[in-house]
Amino acid sequence: SKIPLIINRDPYPMEIEQDDEKYHELTKSKYPEIASKLQLIRQLHLECVHYEALDVINELESFIKSKNDNKLLQLFQTHPRITSIRKQISQANKMLNLLTSTDSDWKCIKDDGQWSTEYKHEQETVYHSFRLMGIGKVKLINILAIFYEMDLIKTWMPLCKESYEIKQLSLYQKCGYIRIKGFWPIHD
Repeated sequence: SKIPLIINRDPYPMEIEQDDEKYHELTKSKYPEIASKLQLIRQLHLECVHYEALDVINELESFIKSKNDNKLLQLFQTHPRITSIRKQISQANKMLNLLTSTDSDWKCIKDDGQWSTEYKHEQETVYHSFRLMGIGKVKLINILAIFYEMDLIKTWMPLCKESYEIKQLSLYQKCGYIRIKGFWPIHD
């Protein structure tokens, strides 16, 4: 599958193939399967389907291991896109674990039967985490708009002092800044 062509825009940073990836020794392997799998991995990564890309990475790693070539395996393990995807998957898993964690560090602040708010002080840091859990009947497009229109969050979110997009890395990946006013003793 190919990334849909969007006319009249510059490529996002993740869409530009960097030299360290483009000219990586692994792409010059004597096995053509490796180059085609790397291209598929890149395409899946650009489409932000990281877990599908990870499946192809694992399949390619098994193929390379079957060749009993340590240099080839080393090249694979240091390939910039492979390391980037694995790092992003690790971060995504960490976030999923945070959201689904039932450890005793989370303190319930409010639970009205439909929504619950929990608080946790992060050990050995100055950070505090809050999570809100519940089920609401909302359209998916409304949820997506919250994340996609970061510049507008400050116009409707209570206590939001500042919000803006830092950078759009790909069609489906953005980095943003949201500053929330906190009441004493918590500062924004």
